[in-house]
Amino acid sequence: MDAQAIKILGFAFAASLVHTLIPSHWLSFALVGKANGWKLRRILAVTAAAGCLHILSTVLLGVAVMLIGKQLAESEAFDKISALFLLAIGFIYVLLHLTKREGEHDHEHSQELPGKPAITALFLMLTFSPCEAVIPMFFAAATGGVGLLILMTVVLLVTTVGAMLILTTIAYKGMENIKFHFIEHNERFIIGVILCMMGAALL
Repeated sequence: MDAQAIKILGFAFAASLVHTLIPSHWLSFALVGKANGWKLRRILAVTAAAGCLHILSTVLLGVAVMLIGKQLAESEAFDKISALFLLAIGFIYVLLHLTKREGEHDHEHSQELPGKPAITALFLMLTFSPCEAVIPMFFAAATGGVGLLILMTVVLLVTTVGAMLILTTIAYKGMENIKFHFIEHNERFIIGVILCMMGAALL
């Protein structure tokens, strides 16, 4: 492997790691999982699957840009669609909180966002939010042939999914250790507001 290939892989690693630090890539999974009473194993499975779809959309967009041009990569449509999914999930949780029965705690989950719709929304949120930072690297990697493109994809996948799993676990464990009366009674509302704020920040 020559020096140019090492540089490309190094930049791909750094760009994907920084991109994964965006809260929508891990905090949203911990919040939705907590609100639905999912076990950590299920949350991480959903997170890993969403991460794989995220990288798949990034790679497909990268290849498309190589074939079509830069205009597709510079489109703001992907970010806006991702933000709208976050806003939708957050709004649903706020609505569930406002419609709960008197005396019911949010953590009892008698009215929770069903598993499949929640998972689907999380999947779509990341699928429509590709890592635009690495898109230009596909041009450079293309000069190294198919082998370098595949290797760069592996680096992106391992870095992104690995970081997402670690950050999601930290966030979930942190929320588990926080026990406050206010949070116990208003968990869905707090989670919904946070998700809405994350979505609004991405618009």
